Amino acid sequence: MVSSSSSTLLDKVCNSNPGPSVFRSSGTQLWVEYSSTQPSNSFEASFKKLLDPSFCPKNVISNGTSGSVSSPFYPSNYPSDMECSWNITGQAGSRLVLLFHWICLGICTTGRDELYTSKGFVAEYQSVFLDGACSQMIQLTNMSGWFSSPNFPSNYPGNVQCGWNISIPSGYKIYLTFLDFEVEECGSSCTCDYVEVSYSNNFSRKKCGNIPSGGWEVKNVLADNIVVTFKSDSQSNKKGFQAVYTLVSLDACK
Repeated sequence: MVSSSSSTLLDKVCNSNPGPSVFRSSGTQLWVEYSSTQPSNSFEASFKKLLDPSFCPKNVISNGTSGSVSSPFYPSNYPSDMECSWNITGQAGSRLVLLFHWICLGICTTGRDELYTSKGFVAEYQSVFLDGACSQMIQLTNMSGWFSSPNFPSNYPGNVQCGWNISIPSGYKIYLTFLDFEVEECGSSCTCDYVEVSYSNNFSRKKCGNIPSGGWEVKNVLADNIVVTFKSDSQSNKKGFQAVYTLVSLDACK
């Protein structure tokens, strides 16, 4: 007798059955019950785990400004003998940058490996705006992410103003770090090109020039959101900046 995890009887086999019988469960369990009154009666069966096709669709479209993709079950090992793909669609007037934070794959010469698996991968994507296409406030709602000036790491265009609004859920604080920073130098007041960080309606800090990697960090911000603004004039455009942020639960520090 064979039944699925929903207790639905799939089949009941008795007497001689020379041909193979294939059963597929509707969930994560498959029950097989064997009962015999004769010691000479026996059977042989094999099983194979199959991943639900809906878990790893062939085509996933994301229209957000940023996000992440990862192999199934990451950071645990992915299942064997499977194929996944992601179709990431960015915003109009932008190009997509894909950054792989971790790649650990099993080695095989061709096709899909049915025996060995590894952690897989995790990657983040970001819509990077092209010349003149950075005139709106970008909403960032992920728990972590990164963003950059237009055309980074190439020189940013002139006469643009961009903004990134990072939402901070209740019970969380933010860590913001500028990994690269090369903006036109124009005095301590930064009257030409600049990057400005503001939050809580009473804090604002504006910077320009060259800052070493990690030299500008904004830590332990307790607010509903934090806004990063970038502005350039028509003169002396530079490489720009790249920044990363992480939202951390306040309970994690107790």
